[in-house]
Amino acid sequence: QAWIKPSSTPAYHAFFSQGNLGSGGAWMGLSGAQGIRVHTGSSGAYCDTAGGVVTLNQWNHVVVSYSTGGINIYVDGAAVPCSQTGGISGLSNTDRAMAWGS
Repeated sequence: QAWIKPSSTPAYHAFFSQGNLGSGGAWMGLSGAQGIRVHTGSSGAYCDTAGGVVTLNQWNHVVVSYSTGGINIYVDGAAVPCSQTGGISGLSNTDRAMAWGS
């Protein structure tokens, strides 16, 4: 989960990452047009929301969860539909470096 306050939404700008995507890491960020993208695991799976789900120049609370059923994204407590490409696999449960911000 993260609190973000974007002043713009450049395409594919990460605000959180853990490890390396090619070896079981995860990435969460802005997808342009005020949307959210989440990448997971070594399979290259990702999930994109529609645009307009985050509000510019205001704090937005973004939460992501996943299970065998897929990726779930919430913004300010509301579930936000996302279009998922690929299946979740290869997520690692080992310790990995985490990065916040740009």
